[in-house]
Amino acid sequence: MSKKTNNRFYKNAAVVEVDGGWKIELDGREVRTPSGELQCVPRRALAQAMAAEWNEQGDKVDPNTMALCGLANAAIDRVTPGRETFIGQIEDYLKSDLVCYWAERPDDLVKRQRDAWQPLIDWMGSRFDVHLRTTSGIVHLEQPEQAVVAVRSALKAFDAFHLAACVDMVGVLGSVTIGLALYERHISPERAFQVAFLDELYQVETWGEDDEATGRREGLKSDLDATVRFLSLLDAEQA
Repeated sequence: MSKKTNNRFYKNAAVVEVDGGWKIELDGREVRTPSGELQCVPRRALAQAMAAEWNEQGDKVDPNTMALCGLANAAIDRVTPGRETFIGQIEDYLKSDLVCYWAERPDDLVKRQRDAWQPLIDWMGSRFDVHLRTTSGIVHLEQPEQAVVAVRSALKAFDAFHLAACVDMVGVLGSVTIGLALYERHISPERAFQVAFLDELYQVETWGEDDEATGRREGLKSDLDATVRFLSLLDAEQA
């Protein structure tokens, strides 16, 4: 879909079963991705929610209000042909994972980081056999190659739709550790967002809020919520 707002040209969106999944039809016409591929997803629940996004449009069709369709398009058009690129992006986040870079001071911030991040680092070790190194300050820290290999191995098992969701979570949260903990439902979306933006929220408490920063965080939280819903629908039991 184009990111531009266009006049609504259909009356009704419906879900139709096809080989390999479910597609969306607008007044009987197939929906195509921006690259011209059939917009087909592997779960009926996800397709129904995407059809609802189409049906909820008014006189204008605004792709910015159709997050599920956008994620599905990304999975089909970008992740499917570029799996290695997106796995590589997640590896890059792992190599500079924010939970591995702790403040040197003040002490109360250091304690907050330790209390929030160390349990997730420990979880990565037990769940993925990924043993991350931590440091204080901003000097770059090399992570063990074994950690990168372990994460790559786990990601290779993801299909394009699950990988698209994981990439989006990691990108919003700025952390493979927090992103995978959320993906695996080890922590809630609210907790994931809180620990990912721990430093920024600490600064808000100390110095006060900034309207621009607040708007940015709200936008990122909205994106994260949409991705969590996408993943939930993707993993829903077939009716």
